Amino acid sequence: LAHVEAKGVAAIAAEFGVEVRYVRQRIQLAALADVVKAAYRGGDIDTATAEVFASVPSAAQAEAWESCGRRVTNHHHAQQLIASDWIDAKHALFDVDALSGGNSGGSGGVSGGVSRDLFSERVMVERKAFFAAQAQAVEAEQERLLESGWVGAEVIAHNNLPDGYYKMDAAPVAFDEATTAAIAKLHKERDAVSRQIDDCEDEEAIDALWDEHDRLDTALDTLESQAEGIYTEAVKAVGTMFIKVGGDGGVTFEPKVPRATRSLVGGIPEGSTTTAPPVPEVDTRTLSDKQIRGALAHEVVAVRKAAAGDDARAKRTRRVLLALSLHQGITSSAALLVRRDTDPVAGYFAQDPGTEPDVAAVFTPWAWLQARHAAADPLHDQRFITDVDAYHAINQLTDTALDALIDALTLATLSGSLQQRSPLMALLAADLEVDVRATWRPDAAWFAGYRKLSLAKLIGEFFGDKAEAQALKRKKSELVEEVTRLFKYAAVGKLDDEDLAARVNAWTPVCLVPDETVEAVECVA
Repeated sequence: LAHVEAKGVAAIAAEFGVEVRYVRQRIQLAALADVVKAAYRGGDIDTATAEVFASVPSAAQAEAWESCGRRVTNHHHAQQLIASDWIDAKHALFDVDALSGGNSGGSGGVSGGVSRDLFSERVMVERKAFFAAQAQAVEAEQERLLESGWVGAEVIAHNNLPDGYYKMDAAPVAFDEATTAAIAKLHKERDAVSRQIDDCEDEEAIDALWDEHDRLDTALDTLESQAEGIYTEAVKAVGTMFIKVGGDGGVTFEPKVPRATRSLVGGIPEGSTTTAPPVPEVDTRTLSDKQIRGALAHEVVAVRKAAAGDDARAKRTRRVLLALSLHQGITSSAALLVRRDTDPVAGYFAQDPGTEPDVAAVFTPWAWLQARHAAADPLHDQRFITDVDAYHAINQLTDTALDALIDALTLATLSGSLQQRSPLMALLAADLEVDVRATWRPDAAWFAGYRKLSLAKLIGEFFGDKAEAQALKRKKSELVEEVTRLFKYAAVGKLDDEDLAARVNAWTPVCLVPDETVEAVECVA
């Protein structure tokens, strides 16, 4: 009727007195692959099994049929065969209609790797297409979580959990003000009933009180399970959202906090009317490893440049450093490179040259030092050279050129671990009166190392509590952009507020704050 007489589904349903959906399901059976259709007609499989096969394209049906040796025990067996190549769309984080080219109709069929199963009202997606789209959706969700303030968002397999996962506790959940008040009220009422039970001696009355106690318990459980939980900025600033991906394509989200910080972010105590856990010690002093590396690397460069000067203090410093580097009695120091040690500062700037407040025509301190070294070192372009050949090359230098080479090599021994500030580097910075912020402006890459909460607090330091509160409602990337622009405009004199510009230009990361216990050494003539 449908294909020969071109009758519509509604007309066929009316003719037989059945529902339109029933007609569509039977027409769908006509789409069975020839080998499966033959088995169905021969009674080798029942209608339920045929419906499972009809839920996917005929080519997939034939492949599944052959893979099982043309023997299917029941419709559950068929579902397992189909599931190996097709994923239930209920697990999708992406728009299935967009994947199928917008075909969201209920007439069944396949479009863009999407099959609409009329029999079980399921939508199936071809496995390869599903995981490709799901991966993009998970990546977008991961970015959204980081933007919202979570310090970590890790994608993991549900059956391959990292060691760090087991060292963390479930993140505490807060509720909005109305829900918190309702929870506190129920706690108070239940506590009152508990006291009445303790004081009551009438068994019948006690039974009634226990019934009331159970009712309040149920009300509490219902309220907390149905209320939308809130993860505060304090929790997100120390927490990691684990995005667990299952073999069936399903994705679950599990927020966790380190056990060492759980006491800081806390939960909602029973009977408490607070709407958020206490704020942990996360502020502008809380720097990521990347930020510490960047700041300390720039300090080393600033000290090197200061020590490269022509004044008496700089010349004296170079001679002292040379003595330290060559002296066998000096204990190991992270601030001195001896012989062939790898320079972590050179490694840092090879990966991240950084930015400067001035135009490109002005060398950065690192580029200036590198150019100075290259000009003084006749072996600069030699990757491998014997000591004999090196001796001949250096011995041809004039005394002035030799002194310049010794100065350059001496400065190159000055370095640091970039994990923590070296006491010697702090002493040299004080001794040479080095201001790292005069030669380095933190850029977007550096500020991105901050947690969202820290960025908001930094904005609060410059613009007040109201600005900090507003910043918490925005994306992390927006805060990074705003702070980067603020520091840039302050450096090039584009801020109308001179006091603000001065405070911005003087702001220094905590890892570079001068140690008050370190005093500069008086230069000996």
